[in-house]
Amino acid sequence: MKKDGEAGRLERVSGFLKEMLLSFYPKAYWDFSKKSPGKAFRYIFNVVLVSAIIALALLLFGLSGISISLGSELDKFEKLNITGEIELREPVSLHDDRIIIANEKMYEGEDLLITKENITRKPLLCLVFRPYCWFNPDTTTTGIDEFSNIDAYRECLKTVIIAGLFIAMPGIVMLYLAYILLKAAIFVVAASLLGYVATFLTKHRIGFRQVLAAAIYSSTFIIIAEPFNIMVKGLYYIHVLISGLLFINSIVLLCRQRKVF
Repeated sequence: MKKDGEAGRLERVSGFLKEMLLSFYPKAYWDFSKKSPGKAFRYIFNVVLVSAIIALALLLFGLSGISISLGSELDKFEKLNITGEIELREPVSLHDDRIIIANEKMYEGEDLLITKENITRKPLLCLVFRPYCWFNPDTTTTGIDEFSNIDAYRECLKTVIIAGLFIAMPGIVMLYLAYILLKAAIFVVAASLLGYVATFLTKHRIGFRQVLAAAIYSSTFIIIAEPFNIMVKGLYYIHVLISGLLFINSIVLLCRQRKVF
């Protein structure tokens, strides 16, 4: 039974990957047009998840580059003294109360506590990898004045910045998912309506469900290419144009398949 389950999952994954590849082959759209809207939407949701995984991988790769660049840029500072005061109307709580910034507060097990007088923290790796605190629960308290010379805490500053980016990563991925779903939805709705109206006006009608399926599958390239569009400058809307051309070509072929041309 377990082997059958694993074989079934493997078959579904291979089928999904095959669909993704065929979405770039216009002649496959005749088969796509026969699929129910539910299957088409499940397919595109899986494509969005693949896109999010690609975006996460590129983000991690970018963070490694930021880490190297940050180290070399901080090395350029010979001396940097910063003085300032903290004055809050009420305490600031971040990362599920693991980071607290307050005018005055007793330490109560936070990963990082910043007050007007002191900075109390657990090892900085705790901010990124919680289980690390189980093995190294010690805290360090430093007077706020000791941080005035940033140059003396170059490595610490670098670690804090990278840790902050790691903490923000889940939120970034969720924002990306919402963004790419919205972008795909706009393309699918616009392409479906324009495609259906165009076939209606030219009396080369095909069903709206077929037009919708063509729009959904042709949006694959937009979704997969979007992480690279965000990370690499200069791509602009080339991926949208390619998906648009795939959609137009698929509509023409669908009409021909129905022998209306």
